[in-house]
Amino acid sequence: VSVPVQDSSRALYVTSVFGGHDAACGGSGCGAVVKLSPFGISWLANVVYDFSFSDGAFPHDLLLGTGGAIYGAAQGGDAQSDGVVFNLQ
Repeated sequence: VSVPVQDSSRALYVTSVFGGHDAACGGSGCGAVVKLSPFGISWLANVVYDFSFSDGAFPHDLLLGTGGAIYGAAQGGDAQSDGVVFNLQ
């Protein structure tokens, strides 16, 4: 799990190197970006994006940009397995 980043609504975003909904990447999933929203005294987790290798795999640290954009990098995936830089809005 990456270091969390926090948006203006106090939600936290993290990455998971494995997991997500896709069974690619050896059956363990190719990773996901997860949003943790405050919910009373605990947190509610929602998958914001899950990777499927063709669009990236094994995401790492995130940055929050202006307007709520989420930027990050994934070390694998794409046609040449070179990794990707991604933007989620």
